[in-house]
Amino acid sequence: MKRLAGFILLLSITFLWAEHSALAQAPKDLDGKIAFLSKGSVWVGDPGGAGRVRITPPDQQVEEFVFSPGLNYLAYTKIIAYVDEPGLWEEDEVVPQRALCAIVIMEPATGKVLKVIDPPDGNWIYPAQWTSPTQLLYYVASGFDVWGYFVYDERTGSAAEIDVEKGGRLMDADVAGSFLLYTSDTGLGATYTENLHFVDQKTKEDRIILSRRSIENPK
Repeated sequence: MKRLAGFILLLSITFLWAEHSALAQAPKDLDGKIAFLSKGSVWVGDPGGAGRVRITPPDQQVEEFVFSPGLNYLAYTKIIAYVDEPGLWEEDEVVPQRALCAIVIMEPATGKVLKVIDPPDGNWIYPAQWTSPTQLLYYVASGFDVWGYFVYDERTGSAAEIDVEKGGRLMDADVAGSFLLYTSDTGLGATYTENLHFVDQKTKEDRIILSRRSIENPK
């Protein structure tokens, strides 16, 4: 899963941070802060170690998180249950448990929860990335395969399904402000070509700026 560039997810060195027991309001300006996951909560603080603040409720267990461009919104997965891992298991085999999560959209500066997106019955949902300052791409999966991509728009407070091809393309896209990079492909065999698209999401202009046999991980 991707994490917002400019933030560092700290999992192994959180012992350097003294943790507060209560939820506190996040700093008004998150620019230049470090965000990290510790004991099921999202925290932010200064790179030097001061000013650390828990920004998700302490009674919720968070698995992953992603900030929007502009840092106005935070999407995170809240564990709501543990269920059997899908698969074929022997009668005497202990079935592994797997976390089932809802996606929570909140304002980190105020702690206000704006939306909770519950998983469809028998499926899992995961946030992929914010494809604009107000739009979150997430996907729905069975135990084995992704079967749907959706975009939640904070301006309307609603989510809409998008086609699988577009969803898969946006999964690997890179976003900076209102600009987006993604790749598409054309041709087969000897004529196969990958194309790098540069999109201005304000004007909806989509330009191919480079075509090569292989283009990987545009940023």
